[in-house]
Amino acid sequence: MTSDVKPWDGELVRKWLERRFSASMADQDRADRHGCGYEGDYDRAAAEEWVCRVAKSSEATNSQLRFGELLRNLLGKE
Repeated sequence: MTSDVKPWDGELVRKWLERRFSASMADQDRADRHGCGYEGDYDRAAAEEWVCRVAKSSEATNSQLRFGELLRNLLGKE
């Protein structure tokens, strides 16, 4: 079994974050339209939006180590 490990690509990470950011906005809109009973879905999508918004504009996306540190720091915040 072979493993093709590719080097870290900050541009690819930022593109992925931008796509997840857009998807989280759509998820919030969908949960908002469904109303009561979908607050948890809305909250999860809002949290994802916030993380993606912060991360996609961060220089940390250029380094796997720094990106991991950024995510750990964000997870520690309310």
